[in-house]
Amino acid sequence: MDNAEILRPLLEKGDLRKTLDYAETEQKALFDIRSEGLNLVTASILADIASMYKTDLIRKVGALFSSAEYCELLNQKVFTIAPEKRSRLKDQGVILTPENSVQYSEWFNIFEIAFPWLPLSVFEDFVAYLHDDKSLMLDKESIDIVRENFTNSKRYSERELEQIFSSEYFK
Repeated sequence: MDNAEILRPLLEKGDLRKTLDYAETEQKALFDIRSEGLNLVTASILADIASMYKTDLIRKVGALFSSAEYCELLNQKVFTIAPEKRSRLKDQGVILTPENSVQYSEWFNIFEIAFPWLPLSVFEDFVAYLHDDKSLMLDKESIDIVRENFTNSKRYSERELEQIFSSEYFK
């Protein structure tokens, strides 16, 4: 079983238990499970589950790694299709398979693709988790990318964004 297959249950269904079982069966160290930049940390953020369960999944995966390991995994670029491009392709009737999706994929920092696909509340919870549990702060570049993505999405008012981005977690 390759790393992509090990990550699939986590990414597609938020099934951390099955991913951990696969990793144990294959005797793979959790830190070393990577496929095209995707790892347990980034898969937990991108997992196809309801937003209300996202923070809990992120915390469960985060508990598996030290702060330094989590930071390293979080900062790895992922080779994937941007969410807006994925939506456009689906609207055009393109059926994405592992074989044909490569032609549409690019390398992205997790903050470039996860937000604003995920709600502002998930981002806020994620930043609080990074700060409070992992003692990590986002760098200015990541903050600027996320803020620009949320602004461009027009899903939130400037006032809502200002309230979030002026919190203690961004200073």
